[in-house]
Amino acid sequence: MEKEILGTFTISNNEQVNGSLKKTGEFIKLTCWSKSDFSFDGSTDAIYGLDQQLNTLSLLNCFGDVCPAIRNNTKFFTSEVSAYLLISGSKKVGASDKFGFASIEVKNPKRLLTNADDLMENIVKEYLQEGNSILDFVNLKTIFSADTSLGEVSLVCNSSIERTSSELSLNLQSKLFVLFDFQESIVINDVLHRVKEVCQLLRFISGNEIYFENIVLRESEQSIEHIEVLSNNFVINENYNPSGLSRPLIDIGHPKFNEIMKSWFKDRERAKPRYNFYNNFFQVQYNEARMISSASVFDILYGTGGKKTLHKVINEKIGAVKTLVKKEFDTSEPIREDLLRQISNVKRIAHKDRIEKRIDLIDSQDREIGNVCKKIRAVLRYALSARNVFVHGTPSNIITTEDVYDYQSLFTNIFEFVYITSELVEAGWDMNLFPKNSWNHQIRQMQINLANDIDEFLSTIETKKGN
Repeated sequence: MEKEILGTFTISNNEQVNGSLKKTGEFIKLTCWSKSDFSFDGSTDAIYGLDQQLNTLSLLNCFGDVCPAIRNNTKFFTSEVSAYLLISGSKKVGASDKFGFASIEVKNPKRLLTNADDLMENIVKEYLQEGNSILDFVNLKTIFSADTSLGEVSLVCNSSIERTSSELSLNLQSKLFVLFDFQESIVINDVLHRVKEVCQLLRFISGNEIYFENIVLRESEQSIEHIEVLSNNFVINENYNPSGLSRPLIDIGHPKFNEIMKSWFKDRERAKPRYNFYNNFFQVQYNEARMISSASVFDILYGTGGKKTLHKVINEKIGAVKTLVKKEFDTSEPIREDLLRQISNVKRIAHKDRIEKRIDLIDSQDREIGNVCKKIRAVLRYALSARNVFVHGTPSNIITTEDVYDYQSLFTNIFEFVYITSELVEAGWDMNLFPKNSWNHQIRQMQINLANDIDEFLSTIETKKGN
């Protein structure tokens, strides 16, 4: 949104409340004032107003208060209201209003496309070969379109010719948009959740070199009403911090990318673990919380499906032991629940085994990644022991607390690398099909560095053992 939006708002029975809108952190702040009282009980579903261009402004999920004040012997009323969503359009929008279509613009789009310059050149060539005039050039090129559980998601390049101040000079203008056809009408919060999931994946593929603006909503495909989300607390561009690593990890123009997208969003339960991964991965700092989160994601990944398949007789014996514990220990004895928990854990796949299963997914991709996986397996027990030091606060018998802190970035990188690459491979990504120059992507850099960093760590550990 702009730095500041001025408008007139309706609050309670007062239709002439002047206000200024600014983005502050996750929230939109409305600072408003009026000579007449405007009662506000602390929260409301929506506040509506008009900006200076007479666009209708909708602030959703608002909270704040009203204070009387006196200046130059004149009494007036002020308020500072916070809101989660700010929408501009031709009509009022409420949290329960539904939309079937949305679009969002990709900024810095060349960071997402592996062949951005060639793509535009070919679009213009094809247009001219059909006998068209360059002065009439307008083109909408679909780069990919995938039918996912979120709806149909497409990436399109919208191009046109723009005259400059000189009659002899023309500019080729191109914008990249993600289009959403949700296949159903959904409320605005659901729209923003789905838009954010797709944007996060594209940001990861680009190497955190793109960001997004201008979310436009439509109720139906034929709708001509302009409804734009100016600001929201879904913070799609959070942690945007370009690193200069500018080559995308995956060629999104490859014919197989449609299937990767479809498979990626198949399991809706993985949305939150992925959000935690993105939130940490785009950070510069390493800390205990990041390492714990990156290790714990493997438990969340498998959920209740992470149980061992045991022989029927063994299952019966485990059931008999649980029955005995319930009979012999009173419910008031704390040890009763501890014993039952320990018995249940016998059927649970160990944390290390869960991570090993994810390593197996990427191990067979090629010899180079196989070598990295071999080294990861060699250091995995140290990484998990370090994680347990942070979780439980008890010293490890295989790694010193000093080394836990010194190498927490290495252990975090191991967990994050295994997690995200195994997710992509499981969705259909072939690690041998890296685009040209993709070595500049953060994941590829991590792959290179892990081999050397693990060797250094193991050498340090062995030296300390020898002493």
